[in-house]
Amino acid sequence: MHNLLQIMGKEIVRCESPKETGRRSRLWTYEDVCLALIDNTGKEKIEAIFLDLPGIKDAQWNMKAFSKMSRLRLLKIDNVQLSQGPEDLSHKLQFLEWHSYPSKSLPAGLQVDELVELHMANSSIEQLWCGYKSAVKLKIINLSNSLYLSKTPDLTGIPNLESLILEGCTSLSEVHPSLGSYKNLQYVNLVNCESIRILSSNLEMESLKIFTLNGCSKLEKFPDIVGNMNKLLVLHLDETGITKLSSSIHRLVGLEVLSMNNCKNLESIPSSIPCLKSLKKLDLSGCSEFKYIPENLGEVESLEEFDISGTSIRLLL
Repeated sequence: MHNLLQIMGKEIVRCESPKETGRRSRLWTYEDVCLALIDNTGKEKIEAIFLDLPGIKDAQWNMKAFSKMSRLRLLKIDNVQLSQGPEDLSHKLQFLEWHSYPSKSLPAGLQVDELVELHMANSSIEQLWCGYKSAVKLKIINLSNSLYLSKTPDLTGIPNLESLILEGCTSLSEVHPSLGSYKNLQYVNLVNCESIRILSSNLEMESLKIFTLNGCSKLEKFPDIVGNMNKLLVLHLDETGITKLSSSIHRLVGLEVLSMNNCKNLESIPSSIPCLKSLKKLDLSGCSEFKYIPENLGEVESLEEFDISGTSIRLLL
């Protein structure tokens, strides 16, 4: 948006209520937000709060005030230090971004029917919500570097989710089984989720394009591919504890990048690997226990990069 349009828009909003910030439709300065949250009355007109501060500020807000913002559709809070989260949030929320969210979960009574994007990096969340919630419009969940997150939500009530980002959630140990059969996910990032030991036993994620599990050091088995996953382009398994890949990997006919760098327990790859006709990059570097490669690997017609530096390869099978 052009700067002049922004200035004009902000002036229009300011004129909605020159003296009472809590009666304006949009708030974007720290001072105005603080004034609006001093008490919990007269907040019904607020539709958007966009607070993106350059440095961290401590705040003593009245969290009950959020319960009065029944028209709130957009909420972004970054670099605000708080001791607790709101008791309730508007059921009309479409976009929620709250870095360093201080509570262990979202408000119990929150309805997420209208929510499209949820970004809560570096939060104190242990569990996003309990049980089943219907969020049919939700497309993005980003809880990256939420160090206390222990389990993922049930995805069956989120049928249109496209992106799940849980990078750096070091306490995450329980991945809900609904992940393995999810139809619309295109991007899954579980980088450095070092407490994960088991994923779903089977994968049938027909829309998945990028799956990243780098640094999941306790993960010893990658699931079997049981359905149509020909859209998967990139599979990163670097520094995982995986000992072998299932022969069902041949179902990933669209795979272009398979990276297993520094998988110290990996000894071999399945002989079905030549079925990956689209494979362009295969990285097995640093797999110190890796000893054997299939002799038919040369049948991978598209292979452009093959790195086996730092392995223990002795002969071809």
